[in-house]
Amino acid sequence: MNSSFTTRTRRTRRVALPLFATATAAALVLAGCSGSSDADTGDKAAAKLPTGQNIVVSFISPAPAEQPAMDYLKATFETQFPGNTLTFANTTWPTRTDDYEKSVVKGEGTVPDVIELGNTDVPTYSSQGVLTDITGKFDDLGGADLLKGLVQSGTYDGKFYAAPFYAGARVVWYDSKDVTLTNPATLGDLVHNGTALRKVDYAGLFLPGRDWHDDIAFVYTNGGYIAQQQDDGSWKAGFSTADSIRGLKQFQQAFQEANNDTVAPANTDETTNADLGEVPANRYQFCAGKVGYLPGDVSLGPAMQTSVETLKKTNAEDIAKDPKYVDSVCPNGHAKEVKAFAMPGLTPGTVAKTFAGGSNFAIPAKSEHQQLAYEALKIMTSQGFQDLLAVQAMIPGRISSSVHLPQDATSLEAAKSALEAVSTPAAPNWRDVEDSKVLDDAFQKIAKGGDVTKIAADLDAQIEKILNAPTKADG
Repeated sequence: MNSSFTTRTRRTRRVALPLFATATAAALVLAGCSGSSDADTGDKAAAKLPTGQNIVVSFISPAPAEQPAMDYLKATFETQFPGNTLTFANTTWPTRTDDYEKSVVKGEGTVPDVIELGNTDVPTYSSQGVLTDITGKFDDLGGADLLKGLVQSGTYDGKFYAAPFYAGARVVWYDSKDVTLTNPATLGDLVHNGTALRKVDYAGLFLPGRDWHDDIAFVYTNGGYIAQQQDDGSWKAGFSTADSIRGLKQFQQAFQEANNDTVAPANTDETTNADLGEVPANRYQFCAGKVGYLPGDVSLGPAMQTSVETLKKTNAEDIAKDPKYVDSVCPNGHAKEVKAFAMPGLTPGTVAKTFAGGSNFAIPAKSEHQQLAYEALKIMTSQGFQDLLAVQAMIPGRISSSVHLPQDATSLEAAKSALEAVSTPAAPNWRDVEDSKVLDDAFQKIAKGGDVTKIAADLDAQIEKILNAPTKADG
């Protein structure tokens, strides 16, 4: 293995926090199109590569914030490699597993040349040998400037398969016109404030029982963990440890005392509520004035503040299915002063350990255009591409690009949260754990007042059975 890769993936690094104002997205795009991009490989390099090829890139449910970077990718690639084109064949979060099983794993239909993978999905594919090993390209793709957590999620069995795209960050949203309490200094204070805010048909702290992505923060912050790999390679689950039990009991208290079961029921997750159909429950309830504190992804606030006019253009199909979808944004008749803070830790001045979301980019081993696919990947990890993500308030996978994050309080709070975020176990069978819904089921039972110790023991047994089962790579 590349020795510099080994050293750099073990080095402790911090995400650079945005400390000064920088160029606008428009200026960055213009700079990228001027031909001086750091991803430029030069005419000689381009001349050695094939022509007449169409490179297919697959993003997962790309948000509007990603569009400037996607435009930059296409324009830069087609300028640097004349005679070739780059097109997008995107998938969605609900369909990605089936889509990639057909194309990436089985090689059926059109195999994309570069794909986005949720960071927790990477081990599933890298363990099967269906991703191209890019360990030797680590330095070329950014090396020490790549976000450590996403490098780890892109690494399997000592080899690098998936480069960082962006990091997810979770914060706590609130309406400063409605919630006038001083922001909580500790996780306990957050539960206390939420309890004080709770009233009839109003959740002081929005915590659906099956929203394990947010609920898990209570476990992580109290020192608990989901599972750890043992020296013999097996996996040992950790929900029954004393720290995890303490976190689960704090979650149970928060659900029963600060949440409101009529607003965020135990049998729902953050976006799904049978009474609301396909309307995002968290956004709908917040915009309806039924939520005090709303834990969620950093993208949630901007989504709720989208104008109705824009929503009618971008989500016309959703609105046609259910007119209530227009109430998933907060402008116009129910405008709010939406603000956010990093979920606090156990002691004042600390930050909670939340779920580490995000995505990576990888090249399918079955891609027929390996050379040009790599050149596209190189642009996607370049300063130019990553800067455009940061300008749009997405936490970039490249550390130096984080100085381009907006200088607003929310972005700063999100960056603080991302520094402390914890990834799920990098196990080949991890996706099977998520798909099995054992986490969702366990948190639902705890929310409803179940015996925490027994539920945790049962959950550990289920997780260990899944993680220690033969993988697809084992045949």
